[in-house]
Amino acid sequence: MSATRVAITPAQLAQIEVLAGYGLDQTQIAAALGLGDRTFRRRKADTAAVADAIARGQAKAAGRVAETLFKRATGSGRDAVAAIKWWEMTRANRSERTSGTVGSVDLTKLSDAQLDRIAAGDNIADVIREASRD
Repeated sequence: MSATRVAITPAQLAQIEVLAGYGLDQTQIAAALGLGDRTFRRRKADTAAVADAIARGQAKAAGRVAETLFKRATGSGRDAVAAIKWWEMTRANRSERTSGTVGSVDLTKLSDAQLDRIAAGDNIADVIREASRD
């Protein structure tokens, strides 16, 4: 006796799209549909509409989040500052970190002038880098 092939219905495809947009992984989507993980992966492999629904759901969700973030970043207040900072670090590939690493430093080896520069607000990494060149 052969097993009955499980077909993905149009209603399930719509549900897959929504669940993928919420960030559920394939195992969780399969469980929500009442399917085994292996069955769901096989349907994804042999039915392009399943993979398309996952990709579409993820893309739509990313678009909605980006739109919300953009609106906050172009607004005002504390939310705007946080959104701008996140946007700059993730979307514009900028970071607060300086390039290169500064290992552990014995501050007793820094001169009074170098410590004064750090206390005055100079970038500590730059001061330490300069000190290590001397």
